[in-house]
Amino acid sequence: FAWGGDQPGGNNANTGMYWTAATGAWTLVATSPLSLTLSGSVMTNVGHDGLFVWGGTDGSYVTTGALYDVATNSWATTSTTGTPSVRT
Repeated sequence: FAWGGDQPGGNNANTGMYWTAATGAWTLVATSPLSLTLSGSVMTNVGHDGLFVWGGTDGSYVTTGALYDVATNSWATTSTTGTPSVRT
């Protein structure tokens, strides 16, 4: 899974792709609902079904996240109720 990163001009990407070994192909991931300028996020694989993205900064630190679902090629934002405090 390749998601986000720095682009020329200092912009951060909120797009990505994932590799399927069985087909030998990359699949484009739907654009994330998170801020386009978000950087420093934590990402983790959620089994074979998706990706969890949390936190980062868009000029100030954020406590937001989203879950990507491979089966539907869609994102769902996570609740902000009871989130951990900002960490730097």
